[in-house]
Amino acid sequence: MANILMRYGPNSTAIKAVEVDGEWALEVLGVPFGSQDRKDFDGQWFTEKTDIMMQPGDKRPALYYHGMAPNGERVKNPEVIGVSEYARTDEQGHWFRVVLDQTKKLAKRIWNAARRGLTYASSGAIAHLFRGNDKGEIRVWPIGEISLIDVGHGRAPSNWDAVALPMKSVFTDAGLEMPESFVEGDEPEGDEPKTDEVADELTPEQIISEEIEIARAVISAASTAAAKAAG
Repeated sequence: MANILMRYGPNSTAIKAVEVDGEWALEVLGVPFGSQDRKDFDGQWFTEKTDIMMQPGDKRPALYYHGMAPNGERVKNPEVIGVSEYARTDEQGHWFRVVLDQTKKLAKRIWNAARRGLTYASSGAIAHLFRGNDKGEIRVWPIGEISLIDVGHGRAPSNWDAVALPMKSVFTDAGLEMPESFVEGDEPEGDEPKTDEVADELTPEQIISEEIEIARAVISAASTAAAKAAG
């Protein structure tokens, strides 16, 4: 069973959607750089020295909401909605190109949200390989997946936590080979619910509601960050 650290926070970034030759491609800032003055909600940050254990061209599964259903429930089989490829690094952080699987309902949900600027990203790292220091700087963040989140109804970037995901099956579903260094124990077992039915489209009322929630989340994030900086 592989533990996954999920990082959200005020540095989470909206996704740019680009349709090229029929592909649903997203430009994703999956690991934004911060500093001692620009921390996330948990008081930690990435820098250009953070080792994400990837090279340009390396690929990882793209998941919906870190393997959860739109309502926030944990599901037995995390939804792999595409493949993310490590593209480049600049002064903002590490960028990924995500190509969505157009046969997946949740991928369509993410694509429609991304075209309205309502999709955010969060990276998941292999917990037993994570390293940080007592100041909050993240030294090693071995990326196991890139998650995409259509913000709204509780699905807002807020914090990070440790959960368990069946990473081997996630890599297999994405058509990728899992790095040997990521392997730690067997696949999790259990009878967690599997959610197959999801909404393809959002109504205009839902879109307005989610945009209001996003505005509230942004205001809350800014207020929290300001309070931490002052205190």
